[in-house]
Amino acid sequence: MSDEKTINFNFNFNFNAPVGQNIAHVDRLEAHFDKDMTMQVVDTASLATTQEAPIGVPKLPEVLLTDKARELHERLCEAGMVDEGWMPVGLTNAERGVLAFQLAVRLDIQNQWQVFASLWGTTPGTLRSAYNKANEQRKTLSFVEKLNITLS
Repeated sequence: MSDEKTINFNFNFNFNAPVGQNIAHVDRLEAHFDKDMTMQVVDTASLATTQEAPIGVPKLPEVLLTDKARELHERLCEAGMVDEGWMPVGLTNAERGVLAFQLAVRLDIQNQWQVFASLWGTTPGTLRSAYNKANEQRKTLSFVEKLNITLS
């Protein structure tokens, strides 16, 4: 009998590129495993505070590195709305637009559509349109209430 194990992994990779450009290749991807073959997840929040973020991990904008932003980020993570790298988790485009707007108000971000679109891999116009659409939907009210409770 052999001690070899066969383990199958499924990976999802999110790569951000400037609008209108595609990623042609990736130089390196790393995966680290412990002795039980459990993959060690990279903490993208701590990576993003270094000078250069690794390939595929967007560098956080300065406006999201303040103490106030870190406090709001922690609350959003606890509520399951964003991950460690500020990426929305399970939110519709409309909810992402509302989240970007509400964070901009609380963090005094003047160019919220550009900041969050770049971070989330979309365009500023798409994010702004999603926010406008959200304002026309009744279900947005319950999300805004949940968001206000989370961020308060």
